[in-house]
Amino acid sequence: MSHWFVRAGKGSEFIETFLNENLVGISWDDMGNLSNLKTIDAINNQYIEFFPNSKTSTRANHVRQINKFVHEFQIWDDVVSYDRNKRTYHIGKITGHCEFLSSSIITNRRSVKWSTTKIRDDLKESSTYSLGALSTIFAVNDEVFQDLIGTSKTSPSVLQSPQEELIQEQKEGIVIDQAYDLVQKKILTLRWDQMQELVAGILRAMGYKTRISPQWSDLGKDIIASPDWLGLADPRIMVEVKHRKNSMDAPEIRNFVATLRTHLDRWMYVSTWGFTKEARYEAERSSNPVTLINLIDLTDLVISYYDQFDADTIKLLPLKKIYVPEFD
Repeated sequence: MSHWFVRAGKGSEFIETFLNENLVGISWDDMGNLSNLKTIDAINNQYIEFFPNSKTSTRANHVRQINKFVHEFQIWDDVVSYDRNKRTYHIGKITGHCEFLSSSIITNRRSVKWSTTKIRDDLKESSTYSLGALSTIFAVNDEVFQDLIGTSKTSPSVLQSPQEELIQEQKEGIVIDQAYDLVQKKILTLRWDQMQELVAGILRAMGYKTRISPQWSDLGKDIIASPDWLGLADPRIMVEVKHRKNSMDAPEIRNFVATLRTHLDRWMYVSTWGFTKEARYEAERSSNPVTLINLIDLTDLVISYYDQFDADTIKLLPLKKIYVPEFD
């Protein structure tokens, strides 16, 4: 029996679909029904047809991953995926063959029976490093899997030799993924009031002037951002910040939306522990634009605008820029 890791899209964007619909899946939607491709050569030829300008190393890496999903996965193999926002691994069993559903957001999929979870911080450092590869699909070695399901020994571990594709991914980006995770950890250590300051700092880096409401204020919003200092110019951004260990649900978003008074303003709700599917539905059906920002979005904004941070925001979240070589 093998153990596999299947990444839920960039930034774990499909993890809720994975869990709610009991499946894992892969992209490369342009290639159509991957289960029709009976050999790795057929996959390679199809890949070349749809991505003729791809680098040889990239094509070879992607073709190997697709072949694993379509042909090497076996029913009752173990499968792992990761929720980056909640810093949680989900473990289950593959229960179906590769199938194609054109009407779904995830077209090429396999059914899964999810069974347990593991908080990332509860794993050994060597395990988190091994699971940090940027591949969509890779094999998980026995020792790391035992750590995931909570049966690893306490003695120091010696990792098995990584698979070929894992070595390649370590070259291409594992350091970046580890650094991203460290930035997330640093953000989560902030107090609630510091989180407000961070969000305000990001908005200033984007060119807005900001005003943070005092804790006792009845303004109804934690931050007001505007192109001018007086807050008279449009568009203003009204921001609510929640920094607590539970996802925001529909009632919180419904109450927030109920305070929206003008279509000229823009509204942003920040929750470091994310939003339920019902909360996102409430935001989407609002007549006024409401942008939901989770921990992944917040981390992306920090990285994108850090060079424009003012001194106060840098002091709040000090980061060091590093350079790594780019590998072919």
